[in-house]
Amino acid sequence: MAFEYRYRFSVEDEIISRYDCGGWYESKFIFETTTNFLVKGRFDINGGGSVEKKIDWERFELHCSEEYLQNFMAARLRDYWMPDHEIQRLINQLLLFAEQITAGGRRGRVPVAIDVDVCTVQGEGEAIEETADRAMRPEYLPPLYLRPVNDSANRKQPPEGCRANSGLVDFLRRKLPAIRVEDVEEGLHVMEVCGVCGRRPIVGTQISVLRCGHGCHYHCIVRRLEGGDNSCPICRLQLRDIDIDDSDHDSGHDCGFVIDTDTDDDSGEDSDENYDDSDSDELSD
Repeated sequence: MAFEYRYRFSVEDEIISRYDCGGWYESKFIFETTTNFLVKGRFDINGGGSVEKKIDWERFELHCSEEYLQNFMAARLRDYWMPDHEIQRLINQLLLFAEQITAGGRRGRVPVAIDVDVCTVQGEGEAIEETADRAMRPEYLPPLYLRPVNDSANRKQPPEGCRANSGLVDFLRRKLPAIRVEDVEEGLHVMEVCGVCGRRPIVGTQISVLRCGHGCHYHCIVRRLEGGDNSCPICRLQLRDIDIDDSDHDSGHDCGFVIDTDTDDDSGEDSDENYDDSDSDELSD
C-alpha cells in the first residue's frame, strides 16, 4: 500500500473574508488548510497510463502559534499516514514561507493557504476498484473536532455542524482507541466484519474494539454514537456509563476551528505569493 503527498503554500486575502476573526485569539497568521484526497491508477481498462482523480476533500483553519501547528496540524497529517519527517518538513517550510511574507513588508494578519494532496496509489496487481475502496477520505478519519484545541484562545462558538457533545468527545478521545489495519490477516483477527456496515477490514482502515469485545470500523461506531445510539450493534451492550445526550453539557464543545464543505472551492488558484512543493512528493509503503 502506498500514498503520495504534495503541498503548496500561498497568500490568499479572501481567506479573511470567509471567517469572523473578531473574537479569535490574536495571532499573526491565519492558516487555512485544504486537503484534496485523490486516487492514482489505471482507470482505463483498455490501456493508457496512470492518472489521478479527486474523490473528496476537507478544509479547516487555525488562528494559532507555532506550538499549536505542531499539535493540531501534525495530528491531522498523521491521520493521513504522512511520515513524521515529512510532517516536520512541511511545518518548517510553512513557517519559513510565512515569515518571509512578513519580512517582505506585509502588515496585519497574514492569511496563508495550505493545499495538501493525499494520493492513494494503485498497487501492483491491484484492481482500481480495490484502490478506490481503500482510498483515504475524510469519512474514514477521526472527526476533526477530536483533535487538540487551544483552550487559551478567546473564541466564539463554532458553527452548529462543528459542535459536539462534550461528554461524547471525552469518551471518543479517551476510551475508544483505534487500531490501524496494515495487514488484512491481522485485521481479521481483530474484526471479521464490521458490526455496523457488515464489511470486512481492508488495509488502511481503523478498527475499534468495544468494551464487549466486538469490533467495528472506527468511523462507523463514531457515526453511530454521534447519531445517539449508545449500544454495541451486535450485542446491544451500552458502550458508555452515561446517557448519550449528556444534558449537563448542552453548551457544546468549542472545537477551535471551522470546517468548510463548500464544493465550489476556488482557494487553489494561483497567487502572486506562493510556495509549491513540486519536488517533495513522498511515497509511504
